[in-house]
Amino acid sequence: MFSSKKNPISIIILYSMISYFEAEILTGSTSIEGILTYPLSTLEGMIFYGFQIAMISDISIRFKFNMAKIYLLGLIYGIMEEGIALFTMESTRTHTLWLSYFGLNITWTIYIMLFHAVITVCSTILIVNVILKNKPDNPFLSINSYLIMIPVLGIIYYTFIYGSLNAGRIPDISSVLILIFLMFIIVLFLIFNKDHYKIKRKFHSKKIYSITLSLWSLGISIPFIFGDRIPLIMLPVTVFLFLLILYFYFLCYIIQQYIKDSEVILKIYVSFNATLLILASFNRTILSSIIAVIGFGLIVYLGFKRSMDNLLQ
Repeated sequence: MFSSKKNPISIIILYSMISYFEAEILTGSTSIEGILTYPLSTLEGMIFYGFQIAMISDISIRFKFNMAKIYLLGLIYGIMEEGIALFTMESTRTHTLWLSYFGLNITWTIYIMLFHAVITVCSTILIVNVILKNKPDNPFLSINSYLIMIPVLGIIYYTFIYGSLNAGRIPDISSVLILIFLMFIIVLFLIFNKDHYKIKRKFHSKKIYSITLSLWSLGISIPFIFGDRIPLIMLPVTVFLFLLILYFYFLCYIIQQYIKDSEVILKIYVSFNATLLILASFNRTILSSIIAVIGFGLIVYLGFKRSMDNLLQ
């Protein structure tokens, strides 16, 4: 089924566990109690995340994509999950006063695209690269793997869409067309982007850490501080989140300089996640919050330990 020098099944399991932890446990979207109560749903979610991130990683190896292009794939992934499967981008019920036009929740759409690109996709791939010491040099999925994984994902997408429709999240046709057009634009940019952007200035990792953490804190905390009952604040927040998408795109070029340096990558990873760990705590139960903190700490500790071991060899 698989063909790779590294064990592909173990790689997929790594992607599944870490991406699920990143997107669900770390943010409080799924509690530990929920995992124990609905184990089959948890398994479905891990397969949903793991298969897609593994495919993105494998495709990036096949076509020699840098981190910036992986980030673009992450934006597309965000649209696919939240816009096509769960219809949260089209829903105005969750965030009623966020900027909504043509049936599309603009503020949420930009934020959740950014979240999945940075946290679910890029951070997961970086962490797996650190755990494996380096990313796999050769594609680790065979054609047969895709023939199995794609139909499984199709079934999961169907169940998610069916559940969203049953829950009353029925999107407007205009919002769906806008999301499809947005994916088309990103795909075109991905294809015709010839890596013209060159980052001449070499940023120190501490500078990356401080800038990124500051931007996350500012961009994400504004809605929490002022609340979504002040619609005027949503316009600058929305613009800021859009600028943040551009910032992380260029940041990925900087990350590429450090792609072989596990310690620097871990620092960048921490800057991606530290603010989310704090801000999402209101959505957690005590048990899931403790597990999130311990799990987050273990990933960072083991990553830094691996880095130090490599330096001492």
